[in-house]
Amino acid sequence: EAGYIEYIKTGKELWDKVRLSEKGKQIIKSINEKPQHEISEECCKILEDIYIDSKPALKYNSEFELLIAVILSAQCTDVRVNIVTEKMFKEVNTPERFAKLSIEEIEKQLEEGKK
Repeated sequence: EAGYIEYIKTGKELWDKVRLSEKGKQIIKSINEKPQHEISEECCKILEDIYIDSKPALKYNSEFELLIAVILSAQCTDVRVNIVTEKMFKEVNTPERFAKLSIEEIEKQLEEGKK
């Protein structure tokens, strides 16, 4: 639960930074005047400015590995995902290799990564 509370606090702090910044105030003011996609693009620019050097906690070498890591991160912490995928991605790191595995083999890969 403590992790979720920190996550919520971080989200609120992020929202406060965005809405209190000059650009954020401009976006909020014009929210009814612009199409949603334009507002989204401006919000993304603000976030890029605020978090210019941030890196994801998940470790990956390809977009496919990132996809798998994100799916796994819904079930446990990013730290645990990195431990499990470090070993797994050495053997199974492409869609083609994953497609050849049975559910049991994927489960085995995940279990072996925990060791």
